[in-house]
Amino acid sequence: MGFHKRYISKDILLENISNIDKLFKADALIMDSWMTKFYQDLDPIERKLRIKIKEDQKYSSGCPDNHQDYPKLKSLSETLISLKTNPTWLDIHFTQDKLGRFELEINEFGVFDILKEKAIKAIINYYESKY
Repeated sequence: MGFHKRYISKDILLENISNIDKLFKADALIMDSWMTKFYQDLDPIERKLRIKIKEDQKYSSGCPDNHQDYPKLKSLSETLISLKTNPTWLDIHFTQDKLGRFELEINEFGVFDILKEKAIKAIINYYESKY
């Protein structure tokens, strides 16, 4: 049996984010600095919590921050995974709570796909500038 190592960069992660658990399955991981910051912020327990909040909010028109478990959310890495695989308003709302409001043109207000892309870019930029 050999020693299995894997190099993971930001680009590799973003291309394979829907298979994140398989991506990290190796004896050793070699990561660039962006990926290291992302990896340190991962929280699989929070991933399950997000699913619960999304299910509870599925038919609700209220803000996700009113959910009793919303204050438990902390991870921007988990938010990025969610934005790339199963995005909802929860992810956009959380990103803006953590990183600040997005600059929007008048025609972009309330447009989910535009806000989703801005949230993804904001998180990517956050890890590029962190530390």
